[in-house]
Amino acid sequence: MSCFLFFQWLVVWLHVTVKSKMALPGGVNVLALVAVCIIGVGVLLHIIGLATPEWSTDSGVNDLATTLGLWKLCQTNSLFDICADYPFKLLKHTMFHNPDEIESSIKACEAFAILGMLASFLGLAMAALSVAFPMMGKPKNAMFPVLSLAGCVASFLCILIAISVWGVRVHNKSIYPLALDTTFDIGYSFILSIIGGILIQVGGVLAFLGNKGNSQKSDRPPFGNKSLEYKHRKTQRYLVER
Repeated sequence: MSCFLFFQWLVVWLHVTVKSKMALPGGVNVLALVAVCIIGVGVLLHIIGLATPEWSTDSGVNDLATTLGLWKLCQTNSLFDICADYPFKLLKHTMFHNPDEIESSIKACEAFAILGMLASFLGLAMAALSVAFPMMGKPKNAMFPVLSLAGCVASFLCILIAISVWGVRVHNKSIYPLALDTTFDIGYSFILSIIGGILIQVGGVLAFLGNKGNSQKSDRPPFGNKSLEYKHRKTQRYLVER
């Protein structure tokens, strides 16, 4: 609860601090640019968490360390370091507690983690277009910030479901016969996905606030276009003289 309140305060503070008057060449709102960076970092962290096999870890016994990820199970000791896909078929022929339940839970986590990644791509793309269009002298589309927020919210919810299912249904139930009675610790991959999901959500809100009510065409020339910048200044001077 305290983390949620902190991020809520952070969003409000950023919105008030760089709300309107701070704009880059081309009429780009600073808050919108910050949002793109935050979403990008969140997407990267979630991808790393999704791809690496350390959602749950255990130091084990006899120098045998076991780690579980969304896709693979790894075991390491002084003699070997092995990672392999989950042996779901093998599980069904061993004395496990509800092997079908464990399999379905892991596959559900995989599905929602991937959906979260895909939704985050949408949120990041729409936020980036909201920044790129005014820099190119094109009118902002009012749907860009809305779609960015929708993609980021959907991504956060999917990631939240994935980590919740993992924590409740998989984290305390080893799928490996030698570690049935082992309690696993949270791994760095799990933490990275959590942080990534939070950053994606925060970035989506900031992107929406940074572009809210500013969907009309910018009165500034495209960033970096010297000839248009000159014509723009000349036109402004002519209007002032008249």
